[in-house]
Amino acid sequence: MSKPVQAVQVKVPEKCQVKRCRKEGCTVSMAGIRGQRVIIDLDCEDLNLPPNQTLCDYIFFGTKKRDADKDWVVPMELKKGNVDISDVAKQLQGGANVADQIIPHDASMNFIPVVASGNFSKHEQRQLRNRSNNVRFRGRSAIIQRVRCGDSLTQVLKDTG
Repeated sequence: MSKPVQAVQVKVPEKCQVKRCRKEGCTVSMAGIRGQRVIIDLDCEDLNLPPNQTLCDYIFFGTKKRDADKDWVVPMELKKGNVDISDVAKQLQGGANVADQIIPHDASMNFIPVVASGNFSKHEQRQLRNRSNNVRFRGRSAIIQRVRCGDSLTQVLKDTG
């Protein structure tokens, strides 16, 4: 296991680490992800996060199976129905901020904020590309990626091998 992913596993209470991502009737599959991973449910009270903090549903931390230099941090928001991209961006930014506190500061991580949803209008797709909805992590800005409910996270992770 890579040092950053191992650090997450040690820092986060076991009760808050989950095997799957499912909220509000929407699921993101982990099928095809063969490397080490830790998924944190940000609704877990044992994280002792401020109660009014805007957060996404999960943060995925993972490593490419044969390449410890391919570590990923993926905040995820799951929505069954309509999506307000500006609200989702705030939730994902909250998740990115939590991830930044958990991961060692010398760790280099690939960062991809993700929204999973059922329906997605053309307007919502355009809103994803609006710079004001980008999510920042360690000085870099990232466009929110979208997967359909039920699809695998591998659709947005490149070279997960």
